Amino acid sequence: YLASCSEDATIRIWDINKHQCLQVFKGHQNWVTSLAFSPDGHLLVTGSADTTIRLWDIQKHQCIHTFVGHSNWIWSIAFSPDGNWLATGSGDATIRLWDVNQRTYKHSLIGHKNWVLSVSFSSNGQTLASGSNDGTVRLWNINAGKCLKVLQVLRPYEGTNITGVQGLTEAERTSMIALGAVDYSCESLTNN
Repeated sequence: YLASCSEDATIRIWDINKHQCLQVFKGHQNWVTSLAFSPDGHLLVTGSADTTIRLWDIQKHQCIHTFVGHSNWIWSIAFSPDGNWLATGSGDATIRLWDVNQRTYKHSLIGHKNWVLSVSFSSNGQTLASGSNDGTVRLWNINAGKCLKVLQVLRPYEGTNITGVQGLTEAERTSMIALGAVDYSCESLTNN
């Protein structure tokens, strides 16, 4: 089976051998942006621009729980390898951990500065990796709720001070700043 999600707020379950849609789930109020099957294949979890996470029972064809807590779109979802935990990454720059069996919120992982676009558990389920639009990958101890390591590839001009450099066109200056350079004269103008 294959699951797909859509801007039309639906989730479809497909039989890829027969090339047909078997089920359509409805319940979200906005784009469905992410989904994941549980390791045993009996549950499907979906995240949406409506800021909710829905847990679906595939065999019963229904939503069995709605998790609420994020304040922005849900961009990424992952089940832990044992199926007991969910991790959700959001446009609110947080990751939330949820207990699937108790249907409760455990805690948030806070440290990213922008949208969390991907989450993935390690094979033992003890570590979570998250990728963000802030340009970092973070590794988390999920039990302690602590960031273990921040991984970041430095951009070519990272930290290079171009304040007062003569001869740069506005396009070159903008490109260099996008590649990590800093121009304190521009920042001071922006901050005033």
